[in-house]
Amino acid sequence: MSAISCIIIMLTTAAVHVPSPCIAQVELSNMWNWLMVECRSSTAFCLFRCIFGKMEIIVDDQQFEDGWYQERRVVEWMRFPVDVGLIKRKDADKVAEICSRVNKIRTTACRKGEIVRQCLLDELHKILSNKDNGNEMEPGKECVITPETLKVVEENCRKITNETCVKLCIMKKLGVIDERGWYVESKGTEFINSIFPTDVIIDNQESIFQQIAQTCNRVNNHVSNNCHRGEEVANCLNEEMEKVS
Repeated sequence: MSAISCIIIMLTTAAVHVPSPCIAQVELSNMWNWLMVECRSSTAFCLFRCIFGKMEIIVDDQQFEDGWYQERRVVEWMRFPVDVGLIKRKDADKVAEICSRVNKIRTTACRKGEIVRQCLLDELHKILSNKDNGNEMEPGKECVITPETLKVVEENCRKITNETCVKLCIMKKLGVIDERGWYVESKGTEFINSIFPTDVIIDNQESIFQQIAQTCNRVNNHVSNNCHRGEEVANCLNEEMEKVS
């Protein structure tokens, strides 16, 4: 997920503060589903007018029939992407301020939603495409796997996919399997650390975990992006861990 896409999703769905971007992507998808249900009666063209209305980014106004864009609400909804380091506070404020220009445009209510959406996308792209501003996210660094992260991701994956695909869902959301279906060794190490019993102490634990994660590179001898891939990776990591525990 690109930084721009992640911010737009957060901006249009964030409801509560959650501790890490990978948890956010799951939690926010639930909020997004709620908004889509709430706005299901809207046509595709009016969808974002409905969503921004629910968020009070665009409010009804007696003087302006197409609605009034509220800069302060964008600033408030930008709090989450700022907190997790996707964008700097000053840049988030700048985007919100620049897009207040949409209030000078008189149009239809539905068109207003599209104009606000496009303005936010354009201004975020300008900021985040500047590699010197320190806002670029390193691939694979978005999500640090912890027991808390794993619990939230697992619970949500069980809600949004069938049983046979749950492990693939979990592994992909945690970054242990990438978008191409490749097992990622570094994330495998994090995964092992998150599930290994805390009451079990072994010598040279860190190096052993790294060795287990490295051993499971064997699953990359063939690559598959179907649900069985999740089973392959999870089973390998679990089997290798049992040997040392």
